[in-house]
Amino acid sequence: MGVSGSTPDKVYQNTQYLTIVNEKEIERLQIEDHMLRALWQTNFSSPIIEILENGAEVLEVAKGITPILCEAHMNIISHFKTLSDSSFSFVRISRLMIILGSGICDINELVRVLKPNGWLEISDYEPFIHNSGPQTTRILNKFLSNMKARNFDLKIYETLASKMENTGKLIKIQHSNRIISLNRKAGLIATSGAITILQWLVNYSVENLGKSKKNYFETLCAETELHNSYVRNYRFYAQKRQN
Repeated sequence: MGVSGSTPDKVYQNTQYLTIVNEKEIERLQIEDHMLRALWQTNFSSPIIEILENGAEVLEVAKGITPILCEAHMNIISHFKTLSDSSFSFVRISRLMIILGSGICDINELVRVLKPNGWLEISDYEPFIHNSGPQTTRILNKFLSNMKARNFDLKIYETLASKMENTGKLIKIQHSNRIISLNRKAGLIATSGAITILQWLVNYSVENLGKSKKNYFETLCAETELHNSYVRNYRFYAQKRQN
């Protein structure tokens, strides 16, 4: 999806998104989307190719390259209870922390709208950077404090598989993660990771710490290269029981 025209800087109200969403942010999300596809070598991990080829009903919330991270996905979630039971063959949530970690939607609601034998897939980054340097750590600590203040569940990555099992309606529960280096010298995916993740931190720091963007991105890049910083991206997927 391309971006045309000019989108003014705007904070979308009534969302859990933690920084300004404008044209540059949407472009950053486009880079991220291509990076994740390259990282996993597939758009999804659920075995649904045959289902999709047969014309499946799909619900996808918070896909990275579109502005639905802002108002639209919140509209979907706010009206989730109005969706009929067993409506979709594939439900994909691309922002675990925003959708489930914030508590604005419960996993049982996702399972409810899923058809028997349908697949649920949930993905996102963990909210941490490993081997972070001092400046990156300082921003991360502020970011995590903000998330805690908004009652985000920062450990949902550790508990989601259990939550899926506890629904009593999901089988074949699988989860895995991939490491994304933030050292730009480590290749194209790492370069994209630095652009998407560190640029988001720069945007966040500008909005919340009063920092200037000038040279700040390069400062963080130099720090992550020095410390070989990395993040993990997670995918969880499972099938709904027949009965």
